[in-house]
Amino acid sequence: MLAAAMMPDGADIQNHPVSDLVTPRNPRSRYTFVNFLHEQGRLSKYLNLPVDRPLRKEYARYIQWVAETVPADVDYGRNVTAIRFAGSGAEVRTTDGGSYLGRPVVVAPGRSPYLPTVFDGVPFPRAVHTSRFLPGIADWTGTGPARWRPWAPARAPSR
Repeated sequence: MLAAAMMPDGADIQNHPVSDLVTPRNPRSRYTFVNFLHEQGRLSKYLNLPVDRPLRKEYARYIQWVAETVPADVDYGRNVTAIRFAGSGAEVRTTDGGSYLGRPVVVAPGRSPYLPTVFDGVPFPRAVHTSRFLPGIADWTGTGPARWRPWAPARAPSR
């Protein structure tokens, strides 16, 4: 979620509204920013705002809505201390002593390509920044090399 300190009144997200969580991959998804506005009864009002980009507070509500709506096994509010590749997946350890096993998906979007040191030596596409995600999507959907397909892409933060 977006930190409150990063959401002054009137601040936008500096991205096109269609560059949301799903539209570039599936414009017909229920989880688009436009559908969020529609389901919240705010689409007409939003379309008449004198802004080119979504306001951060509105976008934070969108992200929260998706998080609450997506049928996924997600555990929020955990601080990760380590990520270790284990067999065909990964083990994630948290500050509260938790340990999670699963397919490695790390989401922390950013504009400038940067992968944390935990991913040093992890070959593409096991670790990839969002700036390289869409050009390589075919490789994760089954048309690329078979050795890539079991892995979900990891998205890492910008510096």
